[in-house]
Amino acid sequence: MTTILTMGHSNHGAEHLLGLVAGAGIEVVVDVRSTPASRAAPHTAKRRFPALLADAGVAYRFSGRHLGGRPDDPAAYDDEGFVDYAVVAAAAGFAEELDEVERLASARRVALLCGEEDPTGCHRRLLVGRVLIGRGHALRHVRGDGRVEDEAEVGAADPAPASLFDDVRWRSRAPVRRR
Repeated sequence: MTTILTMGHSNHGAEHLLGLVAGAGIEVVVDVRSTPASRAAPHTAKRRFPALLADAGVAYRFSGRHLGGRPDDPAAYDDEGFVDYAVVAAAAGFAEELDEVERLASARRVALLCGEEDPTGCHRRLLVGRVLIGRGHALRHVRGDGRVEDEAEVGAADPAPASLFDDVRWRSRAPVRRR
């Protein structure tokens, strides 16, 4: 079983964010943001972030096209504007991109990166993380204060259905603006 980390850049400054990465021993950051940009943390923009990480000896991979929480496909949204994660997980490219994450994680310490500090309601946990757990991996979450929480700790605060496709609708927590 491989352990895969998750983390959110939040509004952390570059030094703090790099400190979190180093403190957790992260060797590869897999960016799962659909749109890799942030007004609150401009250093995490796709045009700047890879170089910032490389200067710290950390590799970068953008995987938001297939693993992002705001898909381009209108069929991934329900009538209320919620993303249906089951549709996203079944889309072309999702499984292949997860295969690549697993390949990377078999050799190096990998963290999935999104914007939200708290993993509770973030798609990196509710979508990507749950599928990785279903594939037999352990999930741990790097928090903004440097703590690393097990999925069991986060799940105790926000229990998810036992199965991805239980009676509970598997979708984003809030409507998202279609891109």
